Amino acid sequence: ARDTAYEASIALAVEKEPFPNFDWKGYRQSKFIQNLPEKIRKRIMNKGIRNITILTVAPTGSGAIVAQVTSGIEPIFATAYKRRVRKNEGYRDTFREYTVYHPIIKNLFGNDQDLPDYVVTAHRIDPYRRVKMQGVIQKYVDSSISSTVNLPEDIDVETVADIYLRAYHEGLKGITVYREGSREGILISDPDPEGVPFPEKGSLRDGKGTHSGRSRAGPRQRRVQVWSSSIAARSG
Repeated sequence: ARDTAYEASIALAVEKEPFPNFDWKGYRQSKFIQNLPEKIRKRIMNKGIRNITILTVAPTGSGAIVAQVTSGIEPIFATAYKRRVRKNEGYRDTFREYTVYHPIIKNLFGNDQDLPDYVVTAHRIDPYRRVKMQGVIQKYVDSSISSTVNLPEDIDVETVADIYLRAYHEGLKGITVYREGSREGILISDPDPEGVPFPEKGSLRDGKGTHSGRSRAGPRQRRVQVWSSSIAARSG
């Protein structure tokens, strides 16, 4: 896919001209470009390229729901979730709640009862292994990859720092960490998920160590300052 995308951009450069300010001497300094096949690099040198960057994995959460597919390279957040539908009964709003299964789960298994061990959700995936996998994919994507690592509420600051540093060393151009419960209005996971234990924390070379639970460190308290203003208005 990478090579095909670059060949297409070269063809567009031949048809329309390279992107403004294209300069092979500067362009070839990119490590990503240096890792392209020699024949493609030679074509870019001789013909130019239409697009500055070509490949990315965009955030597609809402689009994935509409299309009923997985979101980018993201794992399934939940095998099922509750959907509330508003009903207007007279002057009172009521809601009906439905259990909705992820399309892949519904198509392959019908429901989420007695799923095979290999079917896991985002909360049950080792974040270090996930970052490592994304690092492999990043070698073939010249822009960033949208990816959110889901972490338990009692995660400590040091483990979060380890994950970000691992992402840096793996060559990731972007990554997001979401701690369970840190924002209201976000999907809520199973309060007592079963599956693989949370990975141990340690060095960036092997990702091993111990997870110590909630950190004592936290944000400093700040004074609340409220500012108000009024605008004079005349009626009549």
